[in-house]
Amino acid sequence: KDTVAPVAYGNGSGKIGIYYNYCAASAGNYCYDNDAGADDTSTLRDAQYDLCPKGWRMPTSTAVGEYKALYTAYGSNAANFRNALSTPLSGYCYAGAAYTQGANGDFWSTTWSSANSMYRLSIDASGSVAPSNADGRYFGFSVRCLLD
Repeated sequence: KDTVAPVAYGNGSGKIGIYYNYCAASAGNYCYDNDAGADDTSTLRDAQYDLCPKGWRMPTSTAVGEYKALYTAYGSNAANFRNALSTPLSGYCYAGAAYTQGANGDFWSTTWSSANSMYRLSIDASGSVAPSNADGRYFGFSVRCLLD
């Protein structure tokens, strides 16, 4: 079940960011049953709101989305991609614990995948970039905001 509260994470120092499940990342716009009035059978598809500051927003995903455009611009080389985004490999959170910090970076998009999942960008320290992986909305991933 989604909760709106984010979980803090760190890489040794505890100072590199926060994980958000999708309910929190979408500012309560896209939650499971009984949370913020939205449910899994909703006609909602892509998130209409997010937690980014005014004038900023989460990117889109899939074959024609903004993560794909970044992938096209910077290539599939994870090091080049990470340098272009200036982002750490923050890992993810599941069931209150952090995993794969320093090895993977996962970032939510606004794009709907299925009743239980949304698309995300995935960067792997071993060298790969996937601009449109789908995962369950209950996972805690990072959020990268784009200037509108």
